[in-house]
Amino acid sequence: MADRVVRMARSRAVLVGVARYDDPSLPDLPSADRAAEDLARGFEELPAGGAVLVDTVVDADRHEFVRALVEACADAEDQLILYFSGHGVLSRFGELVLATRDCDPRAPELTGVPWNSVRAALADTQARSVIVILDCCFSGAADSALQESQQIAEAAPAGSRGPQFTYLMAGRAPWPYQPGVLGAALRTAMDAFPVEDGASPDFAALAVLLRHEMTGVSQPKLAISGSRSTANDHRVSPIFITYRVEDSGLAAAIDQAVANRLGKAAVFRSTRSIPIGANFREVIADSIRRAQVVVAVIGPDWESRSTAPDDWVVHEIATAFEHGIPVVPVVVGARGPVRAEDVPERIRQLAYLQFLQVRADAPEVIDAVVGRLLEVL
Repeated sequence: MADRVVRMARSRAVLVGVARYDDPSLPDLPSADRAAEDLARGFEELPAGGAVLVDTVVDADRHEFVRALVEACADAEDQLILYFSGHGVLSRFGELVLATRDCDPRAPELTGVPWNSVRAALADTQARSVIVILDCCFSGAADSALQESQQIAEAAPAGSRGPQFTYLMAGRAPWPYQPGVLGAALRTAMDAFPVEDGASPDFAALAVLLRHEMTGVSQPKLAISGSRSTANDHRVSPIFITYRVEDSGLAAAIDQAVANRLGKAAVFRSTRSIPIGANFREVIADSIRRAQVVVAVIGPDWESRSTAPDDWVVHEIATAFEHGIPVVPVVVGARGPVRAEDVPERIRQLAYLQFLQVRADAPEVIDAVVGRLLEVL
């Protein structure tokens, strides 16, 4: 572990880059430690008045990671920045685990650093602002925990003291993601971001800036979560499920099976994902446009309602086709695929798509279907 001390300051940064792993099933990531060290040089180059005490932790084991984080949480008063670049893995319960050098992927929650442990440490800091940058795959699995922390913040008494949390995350699905993308972007932004004399950069504002600059980049997907949410604050989910009410049981089962692997944030299902008070038409349209795949659950009598001019399921599928989003039909039970002559013209290509077939009462089949869906991401 190498410490880069800029000077004693009220702001703290813990920069973790894990490039080498003891377990051969976790491949080395040469870009991970380079990203952390390059960020450390960026902090060194800050004007004297904006100095930050930086702890750069390269190829850390679990103990070194936890020690650096706990010490920074105890000392920070102004801004606390946590950057992690390395492998992100999922526990058997779908929780994100930050993989340290000694992590064993067979029991990551015992040998790595679970996200909930990080949250517990951050909750005790007296820092004014906490910025967490997760430059690893599966970081989207942390999103459901972030929503919970927002609910806690909103339930707190008015005027109660607590840090403002800002999160910047990459890798919302288990695609091959090369850690260091966010670190490099942050390093570039630090060089260009205006800083007043005698002040530290506003790293929360930097994180928001990065989100907007990288919008539209297919990998990684980014998300920001402050300590308080608004009615219009919905998040990007790679899987959008469209379904009719009579097929809601299977839709919920698919939702849960994906959540077990990637976390709840990976799936948009209208009855669960639309915030109270939000304009559902705008939320749905925006979520489809930014999804990576739309799953169309098609039950026995699905076509009977598809010719209605106000059929919302048809509108959702048509929106996906219009924006070039892949659609995967999931056919329920023994029924056959959709026939082109039975549906409106704007969704007729649905009849020519390769589909998956599933029984709603067979959980093991649903898990297999979800495995196939993840191949599309």
